[in-house]
Amino acid sequence: MLEQSRRTPGAGTPHARRRSPRAGPARTPESAYARPFDEAAYAAEPSALAETTLDDAAALLIDQIRAFSGGERVVLVAHSFGGAVAGRATQEIPELIAHLAYVAAVMPAGGRSGAEYLASP
Repeated sequence: MLEQSRRTPGAGTPHARRRSPRAGPARTPESAYARPFDEAAYAAEPSALAETTLDDAAALLIDQIRAFSGGERVVLVAHSFGGAVAGRATQEIPELIAHLAYVAAVMPAGGRSGAEYLASP
């Protein structure tokens, strides 16, 4: 029987160099990694993104587009509530957006927030 390789799948590829979910700014509560999983602790731990606003998210996206586009127009694809972020960014920097595609995304009408859609029947 051949010994199975203990090599990490994709080792040496860009995928192997991805940072863990715990690296950098927290996106997932630490209690999510606890074993055994403690449902009560997970439910009580505040989200690291709880204070992030639409303006914050759009500003980050705009900074990323400016940094990586080299001044060229980009195609922006948004999913879920990323649609609200992409829409706001497109309103702010239309000169850098060639196309905006909404894929099963929130596309708020002018003056309405994505949260208003959640509260609607």
